[in-house]
Amino acid sequence: MSTNAENNEAKGVVNEDGVLKYGDLEVLTVEEVIDRGGFGCSQLFVIAFGGLVWTVEAFEILLLAMLSAVLKCEWGLTPVQEATITAMVFVGFFIGAPFFGYIADKYGRKNNLFLVCLISSCSGLMSAFSPNFGWMVFLRMILGFAAAGSGQCITYCIEFLPVKTRGPVVLLTEMFWIFGGIGIVLIGMYVNTNPALGWRYMLIFAAIPVILLTFVIPIALPSSPKFLVLQGEKEHALKILNWMIKLNCKAPVNVYLVNNEEKDKLLSESDVITQSDTEGSPPPPSPNEQLIVVEKEKWYKKYMISYLFINGMWKTTLLLWIIWLMFVSYYYGIILLTTTIFQYDRHCSLESGLPRLDICKELTRDDYIALLWTTAAETPGIIITALILPFIGRKWVMASEMVVVTIFTGLLLVCTLKPVLTFFLVVCRALIAGAFLAVFVYTPEVYPTKIRALGLATSSSLGRIGGMVSPYIAQVIFPLSEIAGIVLFIVMALVSVVAILLLPIETKGRALTDTGEAKNK
Repeated sequence: MSTNAENNEAKGVVNEDGVLKYGDLEVLTVEEVIDRGGFGCSQLFVIAFGGLVWTVEAFEILLLAMLSAVLKCEWGLTPVQEATITAMVFVGFFIGAPFFGYIADKYGRKNNLFLVCLISSCSGLMSAFSPNFGWMVFLRMILGFAAAGSGQCITYCIEFLPVKTRGPVVLLTEMFWIFGGIGIVLIGMYVNTNPALGWRYMLIFAAIPVILLTFVIPIALPSSPKFLVLQGEKEHALKILNWMIKLNCKAPVNVYLVNNEEKDKLLSESDVITQSDTEGSPPPPSPNEQLIVVEKEKWYKKYMISYLFINGMWKTTLLLWIIWLMFVSYYYGIILLTTTIFQYDRHCSLESGLPRLDICKELTRDDYIALLWTTAAETPGIIITALILPFIGRKWVMASEMVVVTIFTGLLLVCTLKPVLTFFLVVCRALIAGAFLAVFVYTPEVYPTKIRALGLATSSSLGRIGGMVSPYIAQVIFPLSEIAGIVLFIVMALVSVVAILLLPIETKGRALTDTGEAKNK
């Protein structure tokens, strides 16, 4: 064997065209193959399924505002019990988010989404037959546990998208959440204003789509190629990538897949040679052969939650936890506050409204229409965010939107007509939706693949603490003192603005890393 061949046995070669090869195969990462395939039908297929998971989870979560209002009258619940139904859902979220993050990182995004739908369908359907308050609280907590994993559909979709389309497309995917919100308000309006039906039918109708998804996901949904490469299943990953490319009407590729860190190391050790020098070079390795020697233990044992705090990532992680805490508190709080405002007659007075806590007022058709407007208001918020995100960047979009949210939250204290008040709520819902979905894009972008799901899951889980508190602010504190309730929401928005501006990393145009330690810039 020639000297060149001996020197190149464990190395890649960069030919005269500047292409990195290993044997006869070009060396590419999953991200590079996806970029070559472009955006097309395969991405639309994946987005549709990820969006459907988002839609059915929106059904189950957003119906809480209507459900608690109905049960308050039918079961004679106190304001604290009414708030507890919603709060326990977020207790389930808090427990479920890190669990499903671990499942997604160890067993794959697809298997995670299947498990989410399976548990959601069972607990959601059983909730419709709850005989009393205790059973309802328990079953909705189980549903919250499962719903915590639905956020992984964002991670799943991101790993199929070309870099340039990642931000806008994921944000537009979140439109499915709004579709779910609008759908459940329409269902609630039909069911709860129809004497022949009732709230149990609302829960049954909400559970039907997720039951169907439970059967479809194992059959139709492809696994994430990035996850498969990290697991050493490169042949399977290449098969899925070629399926994507064919669906996008482009020619399939025959390449050797590596993750980003493997390629960087291979480039640093490769020789720049002419095409003639590659004669006699070794054949390409088998699909499961590794170019880099890694430690024997499983990566999911090595990369624990502590990985979120090392190599400069501690500041980003802590700030993201604060942002998620404020965003979740505000988002779900303003949803519940909307129902509370419509449920109680507002008094243009600074006096405490203690007698109003005992009032049982069911939502009217006009109230449901107002809820429909405030829910649909999230659509322009997401569209505006999707349009400006690629140009301004994640941080500045979130910060500017939350500044406006702060202003309009303060305007809720103004004693005015219901249509004007509804407009203030519409602006708040629109912009918190845009900011919330922007952080859904930012969070998985800032972490490497091996802990991407874990990073999103832990942030989401910490945020659910705010979800536990927000029902008591909207449904207990606000009826007692409107000023105290609104001021708390203003504080949430302001704290989030400060935390966003302190984030050290901007992920706009930044490639996803696989196992490397993404350091703060």
